[in-house]
Amino acid sequence: MHLYHQNRRETEINNMGKRIYLGIIYSITAICIIIGIIINVWDIPSLSWISDSFKSKKYITYTENLEAFDNLDIDTSLGNVNVVNGTSFSIEYKGNSSYCPEYSVNSSTLKITQPDSGNKIIKNIHLKNVKSELTITIPSDVTLTTVNCDINLGNSELTGIKGSDITSHVDMGNLTLSDCSFSQYNIDTNMGNIDISRCSFDTMHLGVDMGNASVKLPSSDAYGYNLETDTGNVNLYGTNYKRNCSYNTDAKKMITAKVNMGNIDIYE
Repeated sequence: MHLYHQNRRETEINNMGKRIYLGIIYSITAICIIIGIIINVWDIPSLSWISDSFKSKKYITYTENLEAFDNLDIDTSLGNVNVVNGTSFSIEYKGNSSYCPEYSVNSSTLKITQPDSGNKIIKNIHLKNVKSELTITIPSDVTLTTVNCDINLGNSELTGIKGSDITSHVDMGNLTLSDCSFSQYNIDTNMGNIDISRCSFDTMHLGVDMGNASVKLPSSDAYGYNLETDTGNVNLYGTNYKRNCSYNTDAKKMITAKVNMGNIDIYE
């Protein structure tokens, strides 16, 4: 009997040791995953930003007129991006000089980039001290062919813009469109909300990993809907559905929305 209890105690000790060992392994794995996500999102090449993060940065502002263009291509890493209508083609930047974008108009395309901005962002990781805003103005009587926006960290807002196709992606931030007119929309965010109001379209594809998708649109038989969320609710003009809703799918004008973690709201 004594030998039985001794063996049982040794087994319990071994099991406890295994649990502690596995707990340590799981904790290390979780930390590695979190570090990997941070490195992937911000493109961290090293931890040299620690010694540089307290250096003062110059705040600048400028506005310049642009030659006419038909296509807009934006690729930024940090800062809010606004595309609005006005009386002329122009670009305005307000913010840290380290994140000042480069731009050019070639072959009827305005291309905007932030070279090496991944390194600069990490060197001033205190984002509350970093305010950057880019505004592109399009004449109200101009219809663009394509609009492509790829934003890593920041909000994107388009107001009163017309075109054929728009593709917009935001990693971390909200995406807002109002009073726009495009034939086809392909809009997605990784972590942030999509808010669309008073926009005309033929097809609209929305995707959200973590956040909500909302569309303000008059109720009409002209529109059809394929709406799905993994963990959330779907609200179609006041009627709630659990996770998914398909309605009037033969319509010529379709909204397709897929949200992984969040809600979908279609309202008037």
